[in-house]
Amino acid sequence: MKALVIYESMFGSTHELADAIADGLRDSCEVDVIRADEVQQVEVDTADLLVVGGPTHAHSLSTEASRREAARMSTDPGGGLHLEDPSMTEGLRGWLDDVTTLPTQIAAFDTRSDMPRLLTGAASKRIERELRHKGAVAVVPAESFLVEKYAGLKAGELERGRAWGRTVAEKMLATAASE
Repeated sequence: MKALVIYESMFGSTHELADAIADGLRDSCEVDVIRADEVQQVEVDTADLLVVGGPTHAHSLSTEASRREAARMSTDPGGGLHLEDPSMTEGLRGWLDDVTTLPTQIAAFDTRSDMPRLLTGAASKRIERELRHKGAVAVVPAESFLVEKYAGLKAGELERGRAWGRTVAEKMLATAASE
């Protein structure tokens, strides 16, 4: 079985989490991790499972404006924020609009500030909804992982990401075996 982890990341936390989730998936399947602005449809077409995640910006997926704001925030010398290099040219929103076919099984995740979800929203819910509208089935419920104010995963979130990746792989294999 082959899994593809597709992510968007501004300050590196979501990328780091995507790698941890992939580590958990690797116990059960072959995995590639690719940024949303670099993934090709042929890579999606060869996957049995898509795991898709991004940062939560203004209650949902990032926009061109929120990516510009992240870039602006990274120029503050006292802010301690650094954009991934190179910075994203297109986010998940654009990828979701452009993807034409999907594997049947998907899972969605996001990173968000450690505040009540009512206040932050969760990009994973939008990701899951968009993928389901294109015919995919979520093997597990969408999941949020917590970061400090804007960046930096909270203690224990990488380990939780690896464990979640293992759970996703187990559910994917169980679903495939029952079909």
